[in-house]
Amino acid sequence: MFKREMEMFVFDILVAILKIEDTSKRYSNVEDLLYNYNDWDSLIREFEIIGEASKHLIKNEMISKEY
Repeated sequence: MFKREMEMFVFDILVAILKIEDTSKRYSNVEDLLYNYNDWDSLIREFEIIGEASKHLIKNEMISKEY
């Protein structure tokens, strides 16, 4: 397995945030989003990506565990 550069995890977080913003701006309230399963699932996946990338950054001491 190859070693991934830490900067790529930061990039993953940025892309995920942009995708979350793009998808969520189509909805004026959460109730409407809950009924669109594809968008709901894609948003959940982007939050998972942020969590996984953050875990790698914490593990490599790029960000603090305290935040």
